Amino acid sequence: MDPQLPYSAKAGRKKRSKRTKKINILQVLWNAFAPWLMFSILYCVISFRFRYWYSSYAWGTVLVGYCVVLQLFLRLRHVREERRDDVWHYYAVISMFIWVSAAAVLGDVNFWYNMRGFYDNETLNTYPHVDPSCNSGAAMMDAGRVYFSVGVHVEPKLSIGFKNVRTYCVAPIVKGNIKLQSYDFWAVGVDCCTGATADFRCGQYNNPSARSGLRLMSDTFRDQFRLAVQQAAATYKIKAEHPLFFSWLEDPVAEMVAYRSQGYKMFVLASLTAFAVNLFSIFFTMVLFQR
Repeated sequence: MDPQLPYSAKAGRKKRSKRTKKINILQVLWNAFAPWLMFSILYCVISFRFRYWYSSYAWGTVLVGYCVVLQLFLRLRHVREERRDDVWHYYAVISMFIWVSAAAVLGDVNFWYNMRGFYDNETLNTYPHVDPSCNSGAAMMDAGRVYFSVGVHVEPKLSIGFKNVRTYCVAPIVKGNIKLQSYDFWAVGVDCCTGATADFRCGQYNNPSARSGLRLMSDTFRDQFRLAVQQAAATYKIKAEHPLFFSWLEDPVAEMVAYRSQGYKMFVLASLTAFAVNLFSIFFTMVLFQR
């Protein structure tokens, strides 16, 4: 009987035990789910209705996220003193900081590009049977969705494009061939006309069933469209005292739902991507530090 065999087996077991101690399962699970949950919660808060009504509180949750990161960072000193697994604590600090920041940035983008317009129009009024020859923009400043009366159409002959990096296209919404005292209702779009000639091709301009408008709420775009209307007024010798800007559509509600659906899709995609990227990072860290 080989007297070295028990010793070798014991040494092998000790060696395997030493390697096993390097992987702290609880730390791995915590790093797999905590940063992802933090990202998903903050993204949701910054993107959706809570942000719309309580903006300062929503950004306060992001501050809470950074406070968690700071608390984890301050614990690193105690971790080193206790000689515990430093790598996963470092990973927690770095990943939390990255995912909190990503949630704030991506959630804000989703809010402004998709959800803000939906919530704005949801809170505004709906006006049916609007006649531009009888109704004024001043009386409908709270309009979100407008359904125009029969015979109303976009007038491409009075359209124009204002170029400022991009081309901001506007065309008045009129009824028949009636000349208006003030052209207050305008169909608008971006990069859907040349600007040099009256060739408005924005929204559902070629849809004979389109006779509705969804209010444009973007502050940045609104300023540019206002300049375009001023240019059109000077070019065609017309007045636009209280211009309101709309996307020319057949069904404004369907367009609103599309914005909301896109916002939800972006949230789900971002959450799933964050989970996958975080898992890959944990796997890479395990491989790197188990050598």
